[in-house]
Amino acid sequence: MAKFKSAFYQDLEKNLKNTEFAAAYQLEAMRIKMIDDIINQLDDARELEGLSKAELALSLQQEPANIRRFFTAKRRNPTISSLIDVSLALGFRIKLEPLSKAEKKKTQAA
Repeated sequence: MAKFKSAFYQDLEKNLKNTEFAAAYQLEAMRIKMIDDIINQLDDARELEGLSKAELALSLQQEPANIRRFFTAKRRNPTISSLIDVSLALGFRIKLEPLSKAEKKKTQAA
């Protein structure tokens, strides 16, 4: 039995055949994954420290709702400044890590 695909996925499948679109799509997927990875690592660090989101917000002189959104928003696109502020409050720094050869090839294609 054939599986039903929504119009979105049908269009995406068609668009991914275009090499320019596919490269841009891969680049955006990598961006999203990197942001998610950093925020998830910060949330793990927060939990290891035994800090609630409200306590972290207090230490950053932020509204608790802002920190809750930082960790739970579906569409996350924090500034580097906010990532650094949260990192420092948790006793961490953000460092660069080289991409794998396969990842580097995907970004260069875009």
